[in-house]
Amino acid sequence: MAPGIRVFAALFFILTCAKIFLNRLRLRAFRPVRSAAAKGGIDRMATNVKQMLQLIQDRTCAVLPSEIQGESCMKDENGEDLLRLGIAVQRDIILSAGYEAAPDIPADTAACLAAVCTLMANRTIASAFLLTAADIASSLSDNGELDEANRPAAAIAALMARECLRNYSFHYNEARNARLGRKESS
Repeated sequence: MAPGIRVFAALFFILTCAKIFLNRLRLRAFRPVRSAAAKGGIDRMATNVKQMLQLIQDRTCAVLPSEIQGESCMKDENGEDLLRLGIAVQRDIILSAGYEAAPDIPADTAACLAAVCTLMANRTIASAFLLTAADIASSLSDNGELDEANRPAAAIAALMARECLRNYSFHYNEARNARLGRKESS
């Protein structure tokens, strides 16, 4: 057999094996995961709807802080605010967090924003940055997981919280660099 054909055959074999491996990996990654309750035959609802409704009815964190140091905003196609999340910070500790939502925002999104605001309050910026959609889900559910329909709301709340913290850090670093620049020039 010619050396060129051997190289071609070896490359074809490697690519075929890689394709098979990736297909198997992809099938495992997208296989639906059953919760422990579902495996045991217990049919228990994940999302705690009463708790979500209570957060909305009590208007928990539904007001933005008076002095906002970090803010995240989601706008619609017309440029109007749909969601706003703001934090008040003192010495890298989040004193308060709040949100504003347009009237047509789904209830699960408002509840997830309220939950992320309560989770961020009285935390440092670094620890609040570690909050994920899973943390929001565990605070709004019976078994640590939200129903499939409510997961996008938790993801939106987590992303908005992270963006709010990024904006705070950006403005903090910008002000710090300006202060240091003034000290060096004098």
